[in-house]
Amino acid sequence: MQDAWWYLIGDTPKGPVSMEMLDALLHAGEITPDSLVWKAGQDWAALSECLPPKEVCAQPAAGLPSMHAPTARGWRRFLPRWARPR
Repeated sequence: MQDAWWYLIGDTPKGPVSMEMLDALLHAGEITPDSLVWKAGQDWAALSECLPPKEVCAQPAAGLPSMHAPTARGWRRFLPRWARPR
C-alpha cells in the first residue's frame, strides 16, 4: 500500500489505511479532524492538515435556483398594507 497512513485512537496507533479509509472513518465519527495521522516521510499531524482540499462547485446543480433569483414581487405590495396601523 503506497499511500499507507496510520492514525491514533487514544495512544494506540492503528493502520495502515488509505486516505479514502481515513475519510470514511472521519465521516463515520470514529476519528475527528484533530486526530493525529502519520505516513512515512512526515511527522504526526492533525488529519485536517493532511486532507486534500475539497473542490467547490461554482455553478448551482441543475434544477436548483441560483443565489441571484429574483424575489417575489407580491410581498412588496402585501407587507406595507399589513404593517399599516388600522
